[in-house]
Parts: sequence; structure tokens; C-alpha cells
Amino acid sequence: MNFLLKFLELIQKLIKNGSLANVLNANMNQTSNPIPKVTIPSMNMILTRKWINSEVSIGELALNDVFECFTLENNLVIIPSGTYSVTIYNSPDHGFDVPLLHNVPNRDFIEIHPGNFAKDSKGCILVGQTHDEYDVYNSKVAFESLFNKIKDSNSIQITIK
Repeated sequence: MNFLLKFLELIQKLIKNGSLANVLNANMNQTSNPIPKVTIPSMNMILTRKWINSEVSIGELALNDVFECFTLENNLVIIPSGTYSVTIYNSPDHGFDVPLLHNVPNRDFIEIHPGNFAKDSKGCILVGQTHDEYDVYNSKVAFESLFNKIKDSNSIQITIK
């Protein structure tokens, strides 16, 4: 019985952070009778700005209450605090799918994408695995991890604090 409870807790954790969908979806290409594609019902991201200086804001991004990565925003074009819906969008600037924020006051085409420095952003959110006072690092790895967890969600939103 104890094993079963631990197993169920593991499954719940995998569902919560999106990993279960990634594992199941990967199996679609490996079997002759693929299992149906799994869609995660909703993903809630919370960006909490932690370290703010004259040029950038460095924050932490949580996905369904689990830390995912660090963020960088250019303070010249900072996104107003609030909650925004997010969809997946093929970025003409980057040539691949990215999360796109909607209904940001007086702003359009606010993306979450890889980038290490404030100059890499025209007002978007950059993600990284580590950071210092002005930059984030390992951005492509952080982006791929985040994107793989949210891409199959029915509903995505981000709250910026």
C-alpha cells in the first residue's frame, strides 16, 4: 500500500510539472499503435521579480508552483504587473514557436524566448538557468525545458509580480 501511495504521488508531481505529457507524447513515435497525444489542461506561470537594478529585472519563473528558471526583462520596456493569457506562436523574429503574452497594456507581440542580455530583448521575457546581476545564462536549455512543459497545454497564463 505504501508503494502505491508513493507511486501516485510521483504521478501527480509529473502531471503538475508537465513531465508526464512529455514522456507519453514521446512514445507516439516509438510504437506501431501510438497512444493518444496527451494535453495538459492548464499551466500557470508566475514570474516574481527578485533583483532589480537600473538596467534589468531578474526574476524567478514558477510553473504550477514549481521553480522552472530565471527571467530577465529590460527595464526600459518592462511588462506591467498583472495576469496575461499565453498562447503558442511561431515567432517571425526567432523562426520557431514561442509563448506569446496577450492583452499587455499598450504592447503587442510580447514573447518568452531565449536570450542572455538586455540587448536581446525588445520588451520580451528572456529565460535562463542561472543569472548574475545583469544577465541570464544557459538560455536555450532553459527555454527548451519550459517550452516542452507548456506546449501541449489547453490553457496557459502568466502572472507577473
